[in-house]
Amino acid sequence: MIVLHEPKIIALKARKVGGTSFEIALSNYASPSSIITPITADDERIRQALGYRGPQHYLGSPEKRVAGQPLFYNHMSAAEARTRLGDALWRSYTKIAIMRNPFDQAVSTYFWQVKTAQQRAALGFEAFILANPKRLFFNHAIYKIAGADVIDVMINYDHLRTDIEALEVSHPALLGLANTFSHIAAKGQYRPKNATTERMFEHAPRALELIYRLFENEIHRHRFCVPGMGPGTDR
Repeated sequence: MIVLHEPKIIALKARKVGGTSFEIALSNYASPSSIITPITADDERIRQALGYRGPQHYLGSPEKRVAGQPLFYNHMSAAEARTRLGDALWRSYTKIAIMRNPFDQAVSTYFWQVKTAQQRAALGFEAFILANPKRLFFNHAIYKIAGADVIDVMINYDHLRTDIEALEVSHPALLGLANTFSHIAAKGQYRPKNATTERMFEHAPRALELIYRLFENEIHRHRFCVPGMGPGTDR
């Protein structure tokens, strides 16, 4: 999570959407008053090598911390962020996040959770999805509060550069963010290059139907492609 006070931006960090690279890029626009939560040691080294600001103001004052934990942390929910930032700041700042096609996200999640070839031989993609439907919703807490959408600017993972450039237009203080982001590659990739979304769902029809049913509204609203079909297509 990162809060930039000058352009009045709250960037909530979803999982498996390139969020770490985006957060590092945003750090280039941070000021001494910005809130920046820590990322992994390897990713912090990337941020440090670029000369960007690192973690700051995330601990909060001792009296405000919850059970002695930092006030702000990586991947914190929208509900927690609103509570800890305060309603006035929450309402007046632009909330941004990255969203990914739920089919593509499911594939990425599988390879993140089932990392080795031996593990994948024991637990195939479709079996994993059918056995773990709740894992498909891990980003909902980032995007919603009490079931209602709270993100003002949703960046589509499939159109990162275009959407980030549009963010630059609405927030000129972030000029150059798309170029900055394009040169950062944080996090290792566990997903084989040939494991395309289309290929993974070719032999996983039940997983496809489940994801379509669970995310039908999002698929149509954001015109996400359905494997084997067109964007936002009815089944």
